[in-house]
Amino acid sequence: MFYSKKTEYLIQALLVIADSYDTGIYVSVDTIRQKADLPRALTLKLLNSLVKDKILESNLGPAGGFRFVKAPSEVYLYQIKSYFDPVSHLEGCALGLSFCSEERPCALHETWKGLRQPIRDFFETTSVQALVAEYRKNNRLLGH
Repeated sequence: MFYSKKTEYLIQALLVIADSYDTGIYVSVDTIRQKADLPRALTLKLLNSLVKDKILESNLGPAGGFRFVKAPSEVYLYQIKSYFDPVSHLEGCALGLSFCSEERPCALHETWKGLRQPIRDFFETTSVQALVAEYRKNNRLLGH
């Protein structure tokens, strides 16, 4: 609801990779795809966008795959969301109307105004590692 399907897929893939961060191993695309039930080609494309920005690194070959360069505790959902979703999505009109303002509010203006900052705060303060920790705390395995 607050982000695109691409962002959703990317977050799911990052959770699988982050779950192995402490091991230092590269997580294969096939492992990511299987655990997160994601399409292979799109997963590669999404993850490579983070390789370019040095959040992830990739390695080819039998032991290849992806791993974090930055600690997952330093990668926040807001940053991930910004790759495929306009950040203004959390700042503009909830209905996407260009004329919406304090002087000419849309039907959702007052409600959205109160929700916007807490949602933005959530994305800005929630790291990939925090999501992995939540899975572990509840004794759930990623991909199950």
